[in-house]
Amino acid sequence: MFSITLKDNGAGISKEDLSDPTSFGTIGMKERVEAMHGKITFKGVPGKGTTVRVRVPLK
Repeated sequence: MFSITLKDNGAGISKEDLSDPTSFGTIGMKERVEAMHGKITFKGVPGKGTTVRVRVPLK
């Protein structure tokens, strides 16, 4: 299993941003990870930043 966690200290992504059908950045990330049978999660905390976690199985 390959796993990576990315964190920033920015504004924090909101649930509305994640569900926005024009959020092509997050949509593209989800599509690429899912194509590799992996999982991606986004967690935003207002005013504290965003955490993106990716897990992809290795063959």
